[in-house]
Amino acid sequence: ALFGKATDEGESVIEGIVGGEEAELTSEALEVIEESYFEDIDPEELEQASVRAMVDKLRKQYKDRFSHYFGPEAFARFNELTEGRFSGVGMSVNEVGRGLRVATVFDGSPAQQGGIREGDLVVKVNGRSIAGEDAELATAEIKGKAGTEVTLTVFTPSSKEIREIELTREELAVPAVESRMVTAPGGQQIAYVSLLGFSRGAHAELRDAIEELDDQ
Repeated sequence: ALFGKATDEGESVIEGIVGGEEAELTSEALEVIEESYFEDIDPEELEQASVRAMVDKLRKQYKDRFSHYFGPEAFARFNELTEGRFSGVGMSVNEVGRGLRVATVFDGSPAQQGGIREGDLVVKVNGRSIAGEDAELATAEIKGKAGTEVTLTVFTPSSKEIREIELTREELAVPAVESRMVTAPGGQQIAYVSLLGFSRGAHAELRDAIEELDDQ
């Protein structure tokens, strides 16, 4: 075994690793694995896995739904969303136990054209289950370069139907605001404005929507 072999004096061969400073533990363990593991390994992948495991530990221990770890590629895709434009299939989702629940499908998007509707559950991406996965990470897998394809396995709760939908990603603008006039009981008109996300320029969209409805 690579770790845990005892000496005649009853001491562990990894005592020098676990007995050091905590900040050095990961790097020393990585060095031993690189030198002694029986397969070639990617040090960067192990470092990413180490940090991800720390964040996952906090999420589970404190029932924290809001802390996530992004690797470089996932972080770059996440930043696209905050810019207000991204390449994907055109829907917003919420994290649920089985995967992602579709909250909004953008008009004219690949998702809408593929028959995805609000309330549907995305349970697999390219054949891989996303049950229990962070919403940001699962969403990053759905997004990708415009013109490339992604296959979603979608479950519709109302009909219990499961279907595979192949979609071609497109460059999309993310709407930050939805607004409309609604009529309350008694005939009173109420301006309804929903802020969908904190992307760049959302404040201007919100102001314009309020002013337009106020004029009505």
